[in-house]
Amino acid sequence: MDHKVPVDQAHMDEMCLKVKELKIRRKSCSKESLLGTQRLSQKRGSTETLHTFKEKPEEEDESVKKAKFLKKLKQEWIARSLTTLAPRYQCRGLECSVMSCLTHFTAPELLTGNNKITCENCTKQHNKLHPEHQKARKTPTQQMLILVPPASPLQLKRFHHMGFNLTKVNRYVKFPLVLDIAPFTSSISLGLGNMSQGQSQVLYGLYSVVEHTGRLNSGHYVAYVRSRPLDPTHTHRQYLNMKPSSQFEIDHLVAEMAEKVEASSGTLHHDLKSTPGSNTANVQEFEEEIKAGRWFHVSDTYVAEVNIDRVLKAQAYLLFYERLV
Repeated sequence: MDHKVPVDQAHMDEMCLKVKELKIRRKSCSKESLLGTQRLSQKRGSTETLHTFKEKPEEEDESVKKAKFLKKLKQEWIARSLTTLAPRYQCRGLECSVMSCLTHFTAPELLTGNNKITCENCTKQHNKLHPEHQKARKTPTQQMLILVPPASPLQLKRFHHMGFNLTKVNRYVKFPLVLDIAPFTSSISLGLGNMSQGQSQVLYGLYSVVEHTGRLNSGHYVAYVRSRPLDPTHTHRQYLNMKPSSQFEIDHLVAEMAEKVEASSGTLHHDLKSTPGSNTANVQEFEEEIKAGRWFHVSDTYVAEVNIDRVLKAQAYLLFYERLV
């Protein structure tokens, strides 16, 4: 015989309310907590929600600080990278020289027209399909500057494409005996081991010229080479034995810059500038030394000594410079 417990209306209402408020807690690993009332979960969740609200502003503050720091570091790196050690070289009208070539090679250029990096039609179609992803965009630019190498070989573009045809460029390009590349050298070089602080000159001396004679289809390469007495105390030897800047040095430079950015609320542009007139070398003395050296014309097995005037009249294809200062 079944034993029935008398249940009044108030007890039934309370039981129905509890059943109605039952829910599954899916994130819990405990079997005992699979079922729980909404009130209980709200009670437990209130502390967690309050804790989350307390931590979220701190996390946002840290992310905002990090984003601002990285943005400032990027700005300082760009400022140093795109700042030259000396004022840019001003070309004269119709000048055709190594200096004018380097000026054009290192000039900022807008990436538009044939050089643009994005397709305008594709961008318009994408914006129509995804208008929420539209962003304000600027025309990108690029600029190439030089990091100071121990030796500087320069190749002049003597072969020109005209559609499917290839022609030779016979135009004479004037080249100096002493080349100062400071107007084309990035200020980032001041933080590397082969430069001194405040240096405003980066001088290279000519020691070899390669010339292409004849026509495009049947030409011949000859060379002019400078010879000098071996002098172990000569200053240029310290640069020839120096290794090129490694990725480790550049990473160290970035870390050093990051420390300065973190410690300073201003900018670091004063650290990037070279000091005019400091450590200035006498270019004329280096030119006289190069002229005094013996120059040889080399064509296969034929070798003959020539004067400096013949070297300077060569239709240079390759120029080799060694670091002086």
